[in-house]
Amino acid sequence: MPGKPQDIAPFLERIAEVAPELKGAPYEVLGEGWDSVALDVAGEWIFKFPRSADAEASLLREAGFLDAIAPHVRMNVPRLIVHDRGGRPFSQHRKIAGEHLLAEGYRKLGDTQRDRLAWQLAELYADLHAIPLEVMVAAGAEPVEAFPSPEWIEERLHRLPAHLQAYGRDVVARWRDEIARPADLIFGQFDGHGWNMAFDHATGTLNGVYDFADAGIGERHRDFALPNLIDPELTGRVIAHYADLTGIAIDPARVDLNTAVQRFWEHLTDDEIDQSWLDAWAEYEAALR
Repeated sequence: MPGKPQDIAPFLERIAEVAPELKGAPYEVLGEGWDSVALDVAGEWIFKFPRSADAEASLLREAGFLDAIAPHVRMNVPRLIVHDRGGRPFSQHRKIAGEHLLAEGYRKLGDTQRDRLAWQLAELYADLHAIPLEVMVAAGAEPVEAFPSPEWIEERLHRLPAHLQAYGRDVVARWRDEIARPADLIFGQFDGHGWNMAFDHATGTLNGVYDFADAGIGERHRDFALPNLIDPELTGRVIAHYADLTGIAIDPARVDLNTAVQRFWEHLTDDEIDQSWLDAWAEYEAALR
């Protein structure tokens, strides 16, 4: 839910202070939520203004992550300039051209475009996972927020419709086995869904990836879970190329399990389950078969 609408004028004034050449430039409000306001200025620059102390800390953490990973990754990622001239700090970065990549857009891609996309994502995962953990800890990386326990999921399975009950019990059983495994820890984005991609649909090219605010240290297989929300077929291509690049085999069943737990975590928190989620879940399960 978005926060209360704010007068944009103070933000434009702060932008003009640090970039006088942008005074009077056209702008678009990209997002106005509880935590931050984001503006696209002149179609070239993105400015982000945190609204709270937590959002400010998140912005500064992300800036540190991006500075640390930039020398290590081939993917185009934002480089944040943090302005701190009195008042709450805000960021500026050059816009990466492109749109979100959702399931419908992915299905329109040809085989060559799909494979090129998967290769780019596999390179990103390989590059991120190869960064020594001590480098990212020095940049402020911490363990990512833990997924819910099997008991947490089990207590909420009664909220699922009857046709998903058996599946939910199976997820709980497999999740108990999964968390008993020794952790294979890496630094990752852990937010690799299509809303964080800058994709050129006309050419079928991924121009860059953004939003590393939730990046951190976690289990390797979990980092591959969210591309499944675009299409499990994409994830299959990504992990195949990742194995070619790194020599590390990723188990698709474990990735799918992490996706399932992610979905339960997001949607079993509320008393009422959104029917649109159930419809999306059914579509996702059909794609896996």
